[in-house]
Amino acid sequence: MVNGRPRHYLVDGFAQHLNYPQTKERFRDRVKSGLWAHAKVHLVEEKANGPALIAELKKEIPGIVPTNPKEGKEARLIVHSGRFQAGEVFLPASGVIAQADEFVDELVHFPRGSHDDVVDMTTQALDRLSAPFTRWAEAFRKLGRMPK
Repeated sequence: MVNGRPRHYLVDGFAQHLNYPQTKERFRDRVKSGLWAHAKVHLVEEKANGPALIAELKKEIPGIVPTNPKEGKEARLIVHSGRFQAGEVFLPASGVIAQADEFVDELVHFPRGSHDDVVDMTTQALDRLSAPFTRWAEAFRKLGRMPK
């Protein structure tokens, strides 16, 4: 927390399983309006539809940054679990943003839940937002002092 407030806020998001044309349309719509229009960086994972999305939209939409996490979702969530416990990550209550309950439910039930997409995007965002800490944690993992 900084001055008694969380450092990271989930203010918008969606998690759906879409085909490539749907993904491209939804991404384009979100980036051009609302809160996403103010973002300087749009992380796109270099898996599944990601490489095609990056290649097709990088000239149209500034700030697309390819990401390819090196660790598994479980290891990345463990690295950031202290942030959640310390109240540094704010997840809104139901009704504040679409799918708020589903986001929280997926994070709480991981890895035994039916989906893990929210865990993936949350940890990738936290990795990016806390890069100095992540580099420190990565160094400890290499020394065999953190889970792989």
